[in-house]
Amino acid sequence: MSTNEFYDLHLSGKLGDDIKYIRWAGEYETLKKLEQDYQALG
Repeated sequence: MSTNEFYDLHLSGKLGDDIKYIRWAGEYETLKKLEQDYQALG
């Protein structure tokens, strides 16, 4: 599944609390924050 599909399912609680899902969500949130910071610089 794509990260966007995963993240929607994760936020809705449909995937449970497996550590790999929590880490994936955290990495995705970090990426989005870094992208926002990058855009703010330019």
